[in-house]
Amino acid sequence: MSRVKITEFKAKSIVLPQLGQEYEGLHIDTNDKNWPELIENLTSHSAYVVKVDQGVKKRGKNGLLMLNISLEKIKEAIETLKAKGFNTFLIEPFITHEQSDERYLSLQRVREGIQLWFHAQGGVEIEETSKDKSVEEFSVNNEQEIKVAAEATKISFDMLNALIDVFKKEYFAYLEVNPLIIHDNSLNLLDLAVEVDSAGDYFVTTWNKGVFVQKNITIDQELAVMKLSEKSPSSFKLEVLNSDGAIWMLLSGGGASLVIADEYNNLGKGSIIGNYGEYSGAPNADETYEYAKQIVSLMLKSAASKKILLIAGGVANFTDVSITFKGIIRALEERIDELKKQNVTIFVRRGGPKQEKGLALIRDFATHNKLGGYVAGPELSLNEIVNKSIEAL
Repeated sequence: MSRVKITEFKAKSIVLPQLGQEYEGLHIDTNDKNWPELIENLTSHSAYVVKVDQGVKKRGKNGLLMLNISLEKIKEAIETLKAKGFNTFLIEPFITHEQSDERYLSLQRVREGIQLWFHAQGGVEIEETSKDKSVEEFSVNNEQEIKVAAEATKISFDMLNALIDVFKKEYFAYLEVNPLIIHDNSLNLLDLAVEVDSAGDYFVTTWNKGVFVQKNITIDQELAVMKLSEKSPSSFKLEVLNSDGAIWMLLSGGGASLVIADEYNNLGKGSIIGNYGEYSGAPNADETYEYAKQIVSLMLKSAASKKILLIAGGVANFTDVSITFKGIIRALEERIDELKKQNVTIFVRRGGPKQEKGLALIRDFATHNKLGGYVAGPELSLNEIVNKSIEAL
């Protein structure tokens, strides 16, 4: 399984009808030269919301969401957003409400089943308002647990049960509503983000790979990794999740990277993960150096007060651990003074051909440069290295 974002338009088109609500959103792709003609059908509302629909977080703070736009100004709004490098947009009726009515809700699959998180103060400042630890957490795996969550959140049992039912049967892995407006018999999902289990497209008819979010690459390091992967027989992936994150990951192999990312999420640290991605296919030292260099660069730019670098992966079949670690060490050596100044802590868990040599190289490097952390081979599980790294934050 891999978790993949779908567009907000598709997410709402799936969820709202199953909650008994009509959805009036309009999807716009400016790659279609006839897109302006679609807007001519919008006549029933006095004001609209226009926003980028490409899986971008913090749209409100980043100027990628425009509120209370008149019908006559929609084309102009889209052109303004398009000039920022985007091509996919969502137009919806503007719903007037008080900011004090905004709530936060999310659902996520975890080992134990489905977990629900709720905060009574949603909206664009959720990261600040949630620092007071008042986020409520519930297991919602049976009727009694859902009743408890419904009573605490003041969402009707029938509505919450229906939302969880959609989550399960549509193979969602993650769902976040922020802001959420709660009414007696309905929910206004003002902003909805959904990630699906990519393997689920075999079982559903409501979504497929065609609605996966097409990431708009605007970050230099992501672009560099994309170009590296294009010219190499090996594979390299990088996605920046939080430019000011505290947890930075240099991972090998897709399976291990998913386990590690999910473990951080399960431990409540998902919001401070700086990046996601992996290298695979037995890259050489120079290629691994080029990849590691991009992640180190991003990590050092982060404003987080404490930072960890996790260098991890499963037990490789063909990748020479000593070769890839030579490339990683080279990238670290180039920025060693900055790494020391920022007190970056390094955690390592790796196995495979020549693992003893590779682990010794990076252990010697960390010891020589007095970098804190922990270096281990496959005797330590992926979950254990994640837990050890969290202790440094």
